[in-house]
Amino acid sequence: MSEKFKRDRMDGTPEESTLKEVFLFPGRAILWIQYMFPGSTYRKVRMSSRHARSPIMTIIYSISFWFLVGYLIIMFLADLLS
Repeated sequence: MSEKFKRDRMDGTPEESTLKEVFLFPGRAILWIQYMFPGSTYRKVRMSSRHARSPIMTIIYSISFWFLVGYLIIMFLADLLS
């Protein structure tokens, strides 16, 4: 099988440590969903394709996701303690 078909990562990054893979998983999942359901206009299709192939967007979405999770946990714990 050619290398083109072996690559299952849209952002083209090599496989890293388990911790980094877990950290980047939400970003890859969000980008995959955006890539699979881009919208109806040509502009949205091109934008979703560019984002899906960008390692920087993967990191940005992952950081945003984990920040949101951390914020929700802190708010939940603050609500329990008050």
